[in-house]
Amino acid sequence: MNYRMVYFITMIYFMQSVMKINAYEQKKAFRFFNDATEESIVFYARESLTSPKKIARKAIIIKRPKAKATVLICHGFMCDKYDISLLHVMFKDYNSVAFDFRAHGEESEGQCCSLGRDESYDVTAIAEYIKKHPDLKNTPLLVYGFSMGAVAAIIAQAQKNLFDGMILDCPYDSTDKLLDRGFKNLKISIFGYQVGLPGTSLLRTYAYNSYVQSMLKALLRSFSKFDSGPINLCVAPAYPEEAIKYVKVPCFFIGCVNDDKAPEEAVLSVYKGAQGFKRCWIDPDGRRHFDTLFRQTYKYIYKVDRFIKKVINSSYKQLVQEKISKDRPQSHINTAYIAQKVVD
Repeated sequence: MNYRMVYFITMIYFMQSVMKINAYEQKKAFRFFNDATEESIVFYARESLTSPKKIARKAIIIKRPKAKATVLICHGFMCDKYDISLLHVMFKDYNSVAFDFRAHGEESEGQCCSLGRDESYDVTAIAEYIKKHPDLKNTPLLVYGFSMGAVAAIIAQAQKNLFDGMILDCPYDSTDKLLDRGFKNLKISIFGYQVGLPGTSLLRTYAYNSYVQSMLKALLRSFSKFDSGPINLCVAPAYPEEAIKYVKVPCFFIGCVNDDKAPEEAVLSVYKGAQGFKRCWIDPDGRRHFDTLFRQTYKYIYKVDRFIKKVINSSYKQLVQEKISKDRPQSHINTAYIAQKVVD
């Protein structure tokens, strides 16, 4: 199953979970759409680490009256701002902004996806745009990113102080380790036995070489079910587990045990480097990459919203500054209450 289909199914279940309430409450849930206004904008980001040239990116701003904050949504690999539209529902008390990373969505021809490093320029550009926007500039700015989007946000924040808080779902630890996990899946069958593909150590050594990457993508597609589809992929070295050491704003990390791209140890490695107030929630039964929203929707929405409120009112300063939780859905949690908080 490709990433786009996973994200689509996730959003369907997300909406179904929110809508498991009576007809009157459904009307309340959609009431905020009538109050919100949508604005489409174009912003310009630096092309790459080696090129100061600017590239155009497109974004959608959802402005809500009396919004207490603005949330920037950073999507993952192989989806775009429209694929994640329903995430705006999760931030119904806030302004929300979604945009296309380079090589994704609109205006993507001739662009290349680096899996986080160069995408950090997109994050910086849209964050600076928001900070100058007349309707948004006076609200606290938080970022919600998953997968590649979380990595790009970390790198951007490490270079400039852009955000008041960060929600980071399934960030990988480094491209080196991400590739290593991919290489472990490069297996061939010989007489019924799975053995490592010969030559992978040489491929790993030159993995960032543009000539080697074309061969690497073909091998990953054939042997490890990794397929970048129509996205022009040019993996560049990125080390979010190092970049996070320069991040001092409150951070909320989310991961799941069975994530083969950003496993528990990868998320915890990034979490440990964060310098300020931090929380990490690991889903022990998560089945795949970016699965916690899909599997524990009510609890996910509740925890994300609670974190945002702690940042806005600065109550996090009086709390224990770091905490890791690893829990399953519990029957005593009042899911009706959580659903009500989504629509109130």
